[in-house]
Amino acid sequence: MSYPKCSQDHPNKEHRLESLTRRGDSRMLWSAAGHTVKYSVERFRIADLIDTNGWESCKKGRNCPAYFDEMYRFLVWKLGTPALGAAQWLSAGYEHFDKAYSDEAAGILLGLIDFRNVKPEIVMPVWLQEYMQSAGVEMTAAGIAAFLMSKGLDEQLAAEIGKRLAKWMVSRVPVAVYLPKEYDIDNSLIEAVILAKRQWRDKRVIGISPAGPLWVPNVRRAAKPVRRMWRSGIEIGGRISDRDS
Repeated sequence: MSYPKCSQDHPNKEHRLESLTRRGDSRMLWSAAGHTVKYSVERFRIADLIDTNGWESCKKGRNCPAYFDEMYRFLVWKLGTPALGAAQWLSAGYEHFDKAYSDEAAGILLGLIDFRNVKPEIVMPVWLQEYMQSAGVEMTAAGIAAFLMSKGLDEQLAAEIGKRLAKWMVSRVPVAVYLPKEYDIDNSLIEAVILAKRQWRDKRVIGISPAGPLWVPNVRRAAKPVRRMWRSGIEIGGRISDRDS
């Protein structure tokens, strides 16, 4: 897969070692997280869908949008510890994170991934449900699961989401399930979410009442309590999401 060139600075290993020695593991992994978030906007061309207010004033981890922190938490969860993540950054640089995790970064920006709780969740907002309907997806548990699997979603996750959407869709609420650590978000799913988000935004522009407010990433609301279930060794969140109503 080819990736567009990143417009940000990519220091060489000597400079990375100097920065890591001076600033520490957590600070440099946070830097990798912020870099990856910014690159995801370039890679997927989603600047028109994202609120970038505060990016220019974000310096050294201060006064930064909340989704930078959310991406940092995702990397710590995915890689194990800040030290392990910083070691990858030292060895392979920002480019490694751009290629490996810009899908997940875009997912956080677009509202597909939510890491406000103890583990990241994959969320199906109402506007994404509406997109599936308009695309001719059969809105049954099996039909929803088949569509999500065609976009690279794991079979078990797709089946669980399909079952929940089929149950709750009449109530027009988003649902969420926990994202297994071993699962990587497929870029085809991100591209489908981008199409859905643009379609939903365009409806707002021409005056069609949308399902709910556009999610602004640096605004956080209190998360609702989570009920957890265990199924086939994978913990799956059993809640109704409040990210995009």
